[in-house]
Order: sequence, then structure tokens, then C-alpha cells
Amino acid sequence: MTMSKQEVILGLLKVTVDGTNLGYSRGANRFTVNRVFHAINANGDMGDTVNSIIIDEERATLSINQLTMTPAEFIKLYPAAANDNGTLTPTGTVAATDYHEVVALAKTKEGKTVTITLHNAFSKSNIDWTFNERDEVVSNITYEACYAVQTDLWDYTAPYNIVFAQ
Repeated sequence: MTMSKQEVILGLLKVTVDGTNLGYSRGANRFTVNRVFHAINANGDMGDTVNSIIIDEERATLSINQLTMTPAEFIKLYPAAANDNGTLTPTGTVAATDYHEVVALAKTKEGKTVTITLHNAFSKSNIDWTFNERDEVVSNITYEACYAVQTDLWDYTAPYNIVFAQ
């Protein structure tokens, strides 16, 4: 396999929520998949054995340092809120509309796209705005992909995917 720096994924990221571009972000945006594994051990095993390791938990998150925000975007960034002509109020209830399709689009040096999609993404972020003179307010928003309700426990469908353009 020959490697080239053309396959390097660049740091610039375009993020959309339900098809709406979130605008400008600043700093380190981060995609993370945290997995919890365990091995099924039997008496006499000296350690983990091949084909005995299973995944107990898998959580995909996308953290964004959001620089711009409109009232329409606010309700996509912070759940349990309503927008009434620019007046934002908490509703106190998480609704089905608080789960979103979040897509992060990156590019390689060669210009090929890398698309990360979080399905049923929910933002557990708190409103935490720091106002400093000569600095802009940057909101850290973290979306977590949520699993759809499973009717068949043997039918596993990951709530995220990563697509490398060919």
C-alpha cells in the first residue's frame, strides 16, 4: 500500500443539523466514538482469547465550538426550548423534534469528502456563554448519536456512520 499526504483529512469542518448549515465555528471541533469492550472468559483462560471480545457500549459524539447563532439555530443546539419570533423560552420537556440528523463534512488534501453522520443526535449541552471584552462568545455544543428503539435485540444498527468518498 502506497501512502500519500493527499489522504490527510484537513481540519476544516462544515456542520449541518437537519440540512441547515450551522455557520461559523472556531477551534477544535471533535468527533469521538467511545467503546466499552469486555471479554467472555472461561475457566483456564490465561487472558482474552480470539473471538471472545464483545462491545458492551458504543457512543458517538460530535463536539462543535459554535461561533454564530440565530434564534432558529438555537433550538437545534439546545433541546427543550421554543423560538417564538426571536424570543427563546425553555419548555421543560424533551420532544421528538430535539433529535436531529447531524452531518459533519470534511475534506482530504486531495479534495475528497469525508462525511460523518450522527443519526438521532441529541445535544446534552448546557447554555454556557462567557462574555469577555475583545472576544466573541463561543458555545461548545456536543451532539450524541442515539440508538433507535430496538424491537429485536439481535438487530444492531449503529447510530452513526463515516463515509470516505472514492
